[in-house]
Amino acid sequence: MSAVFEVWDTGTGSWLDKTGRLTAFRRRIASRQMELVEGEMVDDELRVGDSVRLREGGVTAFEGVVYEVDRQRGSGDVKRCSFTAYTDLMRYDTYVVFKTYAAGTSAGAIIRDLASLETGVDVADVDDGPSLAQDWEIEGVKALEVMQDVARGVNYWLWMRPGRKLYFKPKTVGVSRGTISDAIAVEAEYSEDRWRYRNRVIVVGSNGQVLADVSEPPGDLPETIHNPFLSDVNEANRIAQTQLSIYREYGRSLTVTLHRKDYEALAPNLGDTFTINLPSLGLNNMDMVLLEIEYEFGSRSWWRRLTFGGHKELLEDYLARRFGGEEATRFGPGPDISRSISVIYTTIDSVNTAIKIQARAKTVRYVNRPPMNIVNGVNVKLAADGGVELASGYTSGGFTVEFTPQSKIFRRWSRAHYTAELKDGSVQVDLQRSDGSVIANNIPQDYDIPYLPAVAGIFTEQNASEWGVVGGVLSDSEMAVISFWSIRGDKSAGATSMELSYPKDKSAGWDLGPYRYMRLYLFSYVDDPALKVRLHTDASNYYEAALNHLGGAWRGYEIVIDTMTEVGTPNRNSVNWFSIITTAPTLFVDTDWVFQPLKREKLVMKFNLSRPTPSSLSPIVKLAKMVWREG
Repeated sequence: MSAVFEVWDTGTGSWLDKTGRLTAFRRRIASRQMELVEGEMVDDELRVGDSVRLREGGVTAFEGVVYEVDRQRGSGDVKRCSFTAYTDLMRYDTYVVFKTYAAGTSAGAIIRDLASLETGVDVADVDDGPSLAQDWEIEGVKALEVMQDVARGVNYWLWMRPGRKLYFKPKTVGVSRGTISDAIAVEAEYSEDRWRYRNRVIVVGSNGQVLADVSEPPGDLPETIHNPFLSDVNEANRIAQTQLSIYREYGRSLTVTLHRKDYEALAPNLGDTFTINLPSLGLNNMDMVLLEIEYEFGSRSWWRRLTFGGHKELLEDYLARRFGGEEATRFGPGPDISRSISVIYTTIDSVNTAIKIQARAKTVRYVNRPPMNIVNGVNVKLAADGGVELASGYTSGGFTVEFTPQSKIFRRWSRAHYTAELKDGSVQVDLQRSDGSVIANNIPQDYDIPYLPAVAGIFTEQNASEWGVVGGVLSDSEMAVISFWSIRGDKSAGATSMELSYPKDKSAGWDLGPYRYMRLYLFSYVDDPALKVRLHTDASNYYEAALNHLGGAWRGYEIVIDTMTEVGTPNRNSVNWFSIITTAPTLFVDTDWVFQPLKREKLVMKFNLSRPTPSSLSPIVKLAKMVWREG
């Protein structure tokens, strides 16, 4: 199939063939980005704003506008011009919108209205789609950004086809149009990346109410979307259903290279469904949606690269979600900023909780390897291999290695690890906080940082029967903020207060010596300015903290155990239960790790090296590593 690249000449009012000037040319069509062509010309140039088109087999395949240009000229070389052109959809980037769309306006109506900013745009293929649940006021936003937000928010395709034909249709898995098999796949690569994939979406609205909870089997990877000003159940369900369908683009990705003749025989279009039968990759008759097409002209013009059923999140995608919210929430007005700020200032804990909930979990490994970076070295030096050993003439010495997580989405410390070659000596490593207080002495080479419980959330995961209550009744609730379930306590009629306790038999026997913090997540519909948390050795001897608890939203509390008031003579090394006393009619309790040795702060590994005599071979510390979790 012959391809011709043309540029519109305003002087003659005609298309000029520039194919012979091209040294490189690539076309890319993707579901989450605008279609583009890019290339390089010699002894010619393009300008930003020039209209270009690509014709294949006499049919216009691409029509758009040049958006980026880079001109180069080297000594002894011809003039070169690199360029990138997008479809005419990019022209809407020059319009700034000040509009208000009333509740009930469909997504398609908004797209058609904005499309009218450019003349000659065909909107016959623009479907209506979902409608706004409330008025949407748009001030000073580019038209292209609004159109893209609408498309993402309702999970529709948004393309500009040649002839200025705007296409706005739902993304659906349709009937298979053909089969991709080993017989035609020149190259194939399949990957699974589960960190962004979700199969359950929960929408929490005003007053902490769960307005929507949708999933597809097995429903074991949840995502919680919070909007404190959302109360419409129908809108919440739309957001949840749309976001769930968006997540289907994550988690798995297949890239297949086909010969041009096989590609032309299939005649694929973006959004088409194909049956994938590649047993060599473990894919047996699996239906996947085509999300990207890419190919070049020139020496490699024989191949076509297709990407099915997957999307790997880039940094710009991540930032867009963090600042713009999940995709499904972008259709319609976002939360009012002034109201949001007032809520943020009510408690720092609630902000930290929201950050932790919405961030994507990952494991961070900080490795200090040769040449090692040490602090507070005494009688030690770097060995020839970059490790740390005792200096000549000394029988003992030491140093510290410090770790401080920088990310605000830090969640918990996981493990400390070191390696050492003892030779004639010995190495002792103590784990300390920045103030010198000890977490553990003489730790092994692999040491798990202690948390209680060892499994996050186990205290409140469908186990109301293991809790005790005075002045109320208990039940398991799916309204949770940090895990899947919470404990719900409802105060009995006539009771002035309610006391929840865990465990019910009050015989835990916890040694809280290594732990500095107690963390709980609480929700109530009303304020309780004198809520109490207690750690009991027995009924008469306990530690107590008083909290000014604000209702209406989940609140996260990190209580410093050392600051709790002692009542009687409690024993920190023998705590048998904890209790929560409240006057609120209803209280929800959620947990992850209730007792923690430290939070996001400096953690110190203190190394002590020794040997029997100055002439004995010194031990050498080879590596220090700290592992923690974020998100």
